[in-house]
Amino acid sequence: MASLFTCFIVARTLARVTGWGVAILVGACVLVYVPFSIPSLSYNTIASLGLVSGLFLLVSATNSRRPALDLFLGTLFLSLVTIAYMPLAPVSVAAVLICTRYLIRDPAIASRASSSSLVFSVLLAGILLAIWLGSNLSSQMDLEAVRQMLDLNRAIGMQGGGWAKGIVLLKEFALESVCLLTVSFILFGVANVFRYVQGLWLGSLVLLLSGPALWLASYAYFPLSEPYTLMPFVVILLACAAVLMLRGKAAIGWEEAWVPLRWLCAASILAGLCIAWASANGLRNSALGFFPAALVGLALFSRPRGVQTDELNRSFFFFVAFMVSFLGFGLHSLYGHVYRDSPMSALDAKVFGGAYDGLHTTSDRRDFLKNLEVDLAALRDQSETVFFYDYFPAGYLLSDLAPRTPALWTFLLPTEKPIRHPVREVYARHFQGLEALPDLVVEMRVRLLLHREEAIRPDWDPVRVRLSQGPYEQVLEREQYHVLRKTALED
Repeated sequence: MASLFTCFIVARTLARVTGWGVAILVGACVLVYVPFSIPSLSYNTIASLGLVSGLFLLVSATNSRRPALDLFLGTLFLSLVTIAYMPLAPVSVAAVLICTRYLIRDPAIASRASSSSLVFSVLLAGILLAIWLGSNLSSQMDLEAVRQMLDLNRAIGMQGGGWAKGIVLLKEFALESVCLLTVSFILFGVANVFRYVQGLWLGSLVLLLSGPALWLASYAYFPLSEPYTLMPFVVILLACAAVLMLRGKAAIGWEEAWVPLRWLCAASILAGLCIAWASANGLRNSALGFFPAALVGLALFSRPRGVQTDELNRSFFFFVAFMVSFLGFGLHSLYGHVYRDSPMSALDAKVFGGAYDGLHTTSDRRDFLKNLEVDLAALRDQSETVFFYDYFPAGYLLSDLAPRTPALWTFLLPTEKPIRHPVREVYARHFQGLEALPDLVVEMRVRLLLHREEAIRPDWDPVRVRLSQGPYEQVLEREQYHVLRKTALED
C-alpha cells in the first residue's frame, strides 16, 4: 500500500506537466524498485518511499490548488525519512525551507495560500513529529543503550564517513566502473534514439530491446546466485542524466515545473551522497537517495530537448516502448534475485510457524531455522538473554530470549592475524561483569549467506577471549552452530 500511495503521488505531480500517460508509467517505477530487492517496510524502504513522496509533494505544492496541504504532507513524509535515516535530516530540512521560501515569494501562490498558512503547515508537521518523538522516546529511551550505540558508531569508523570512507567509495566506484560504463552506454543509446531516429517502428523496436540489454548486463555482472542487481546503478545514472537534461532552457510544456524539478533533483543528489557517506553499503545503497531524481530523468525522456511540438506524438510512442521494456527489467531485478538467498526457482520450501511463517527458502535453510528454534526452546530453562555471533541477527526472532548485545550485527573479523579491532573491543567492554554476560551464547560455525563458509574466530578475538573467561559450558554442538550456557557460580 505504501508503494501504491507513493506511485500515486509521483503520477499526480508529473501529470500536470507530462499528462497522465507518461506520469503513470513513471510512477509505476516505484513498484519495481525496492532497495536491495527486499519487498518489506524496512528502514531503507521507508527512507526511499518517504523521500520520493516528500520531494514530489513539495514540487506539487508549487502548482496545486491546496499548496499548504501539499507542503504539510511533504514535510511530514520528509520527517519520516529523517527518523528512518538520520543522515538525511539536513537534506530534508533544506528541501522544506527552500520550497517554503519559493512558495511565499511566488505571486501566483498568494491567491491560493497565504504566507502564514504555508508557515503554519510546516510548523504543524514539525510539532506532530516532536510530539510523536517525545511520547516514544520518553517511555522507551535507554540512555545507557544510547551511549553504547554512540560508542559502537565511533568504533565502526569508515561506515560513519570521514576520509577513510571517501577512499572506500572511490575504490568501490573503480571496482564497478565497467558496469557503470555499460549502463551509461545503454542509456546514452536510448537518449539518442529519442532525439535522432525518425522511424516510429524502428525506434520503438530498438527501445524495446533496452530492457533485455540491461538484463544481459545485469546477468553478466551479477548472476542469479548473487544478492545484488544492476538496478541501483541504473537509478544512479538516471539521476545524473536528469541533472544534465535540466540544464538550460526548459523542455516544451515544462516551463512552470522546471525550477521546482531542479531543486528536487538537487535534494535527491545530496541525499544520495549523504547515504553513500553514511551507509556501510556505500555506492549501492546510495541509489535510494538518487531515486527521486531518477524518476525525473525518466520523465524527461518523454520530452527530449530540441524535439518540436509536431514530433511529440512520436516521442510518446518511443517513451511507451522504452518504459514497457524498462519496467520489465525492473520486475526481473526485483523478483529474479533474492537478497542473501538462492534464485527464486530454488526456493521450494516454505516455513511454517514462528517469526518467519510463510517465508519461501531452500529446504536446508528451512530445516536449519526449525532445528535452531527447537534447540533454543529446549535449552531455555531459566535463561533470559542470548547472544549470536558472528552474523545471524535473525536468530533473535526464533525465541523469546532478550538480545544481550550492543548491536544486532556482529561482523566477522577481517583477518586471522592479531590486529586491533575497535568494534570487537566495544563488544568485549559490553560484556564486563557477570551480570552483563548473556545466559546463552550461540556461536555460528558457518556463514549462512549464499555459500556455507567456515566462520573465522581466532583465539585472540576480544569477544571470544571475554566469553572464555565467563562461567560457560557447551551444552549443544551442531554442524552450523554451538550453544554455550552460563553456569551458576560456586560460593
